[in-house]
Amino acid sequence: ATGYCANGCGTRLAVAMIEKNGKASYSRSLAGAFEEVKDCVATDYARINLLQDVTLTADAIVEGGVFDMDLLGKTIDAGNYELIIEGGKIQMEDGTITGLF
Repeated sequence: ATGYCANGCGTRLAVAMIEKNGKASYSRSLAGAFEEVKDCVATDYARINLLQDVTLTADAIVEGGVFDMDLLGKTIDAGNYELIIEGGKIQMEDGTITGLF
């Protein structure tokens, strides 16, 4: 999986790449990425890399997990929704978060 459509159209379908223990997977939503890392501990070396700008269409909730999140210069626009951190330990870098959070 590369995060792009399978037929070679060049369209990026994935919002984020998730790395855990050296293995990569992709998520089409920020909420999905948070779900994938919610049970991670420090020795999982979990990281979310944001692949494109994101505009929230619902609240995004971090329920737990220990992970880094590299926004890669991208923007998370919360708009009228919230980025809620209920638990976990997150280190975010290199990007912008706007709107409610």
